Amino acid sequence: MLHNKKASDNELSQKKKKSGGTNSKEIKIESLKENIAKEDTYNIEEKKRKEILMKCEELQKKELEALKLIYVLNGELNIKNENDKEKHTIIHIQLNDQNINDNIINLTFELPKDYPLNSFLIINICVKNFSTDMNNYINDQIYKYIQNYFEQECILHIIYKVNELVENIQNKKEVIDNSDSSSDEKIGKDDKNSQELINNIPLLYYKMPYSHQSRILSRRLCYSHHILSLIKRSYILKWAKELNIGGYSKIGYPGIIICEGPKEEVDFYINSLNKLRWKHFDCRGMEDIKLNEYEDLDEARVLPKSMYELDSKGMSTLSNICTECGLRDLFLTSMKIYNTNGKHVKSEKSKNLDKNNEENLKINNKGKKKKKK
Repeated sequence: MLHNKKASDNELSQKKKKSGGTNSKEIKIESLKENIAKEDTYNIEEKKRKEILMKCEELQKKELEALKLIYVLNGELNIKNENDKEKHTIIHIQLNDQNINDNIINLTFELPKDYPLNSFLIINICVKNFSTDMNNYINDQIYKYIQNYFEQECILHIIYKVNELVENIQNKKEVIDNSDSSSDEKIGKDDKNSQELINNIPLLYYKMPYSHQSRILSRRLCYSHHILSLIKRSYILKWAKELNIGGYSKIGYPGIIICEGPKEEVDFYINSLNKLRWKHFDCRGMEDIKLNEYEDLDEARVLPKSMYELDSKGMSTLSNICTECGLRDLFLTSMKIYNTNGKHVKSEKSKNLDKNNEENLKINNKGKKKKKK
């Protein structure tokens, strides 16, 4: 009896040892699986992070190349840490304000390694002749504005917005908007007003009279606060087609229209667009090329013969197209940069000033002749 009892006790203890050993093995296996799963998750996340950084690096390179093509004058563009794998790239841009002499706009952009896909730019804007409050206001507005461009390259968009804010302050306009969404809410109403205005335009383009002046190929660049309205977008394309005008219309914020065609048609086209209801619409750049009798106007074009629409992210694309077509100076007028290479590119305002100066000279010369008599 005692012998049997001892034997059964031994068997129980052995079973306990075996079961305990099995449990510890299972625990080890489970923990090993968890560690492997964690490691796999980390590896996947690390791979994704590296892929994002590679994409961001490529996008930053393209954006920097676009800036280098635009800002070619000495002192305009300075880039630090461009190829540094550790430090953030820093961009300094110095612009002369076209509205006020001896006024300089300084823009500093710091590009985190995961910009634009995972983070925003770090921005500082300082306008030379502006007070601290004015500069603080501009910086505040820009930081609100860039929220619209998450996961997008936005340096050119910011430069346009800064130009707009500076211009508004100089004109003493009260344009402190809580957000750009307020203008978006009015789009439907503006569309109705625009449609009514379109229907009441007194001179329809198909009734336009033609003169027998020398043939001139004209190019114009127009800047708008935004192009969002479907009605405006449709008429930009429709009227261009009717008038044999080609070029590009970049929608979104800001809106840019660059067009090319016979002078009379182009002037009529711009005047017709100007009659639509815009928050801001300005013809900033123009080129007129007088053609000889043997020159064909269509062959002299450098832009497409039809008008094409570029999406809201198409600013860099438009910049590259203009550079390739030899219209870099015309594109720069959208940022109020004129005559960078001595080329005859003028804004509407400067053209009017030149006319006034010519008239004043004629009057003065007439006065001198009378005195001589």
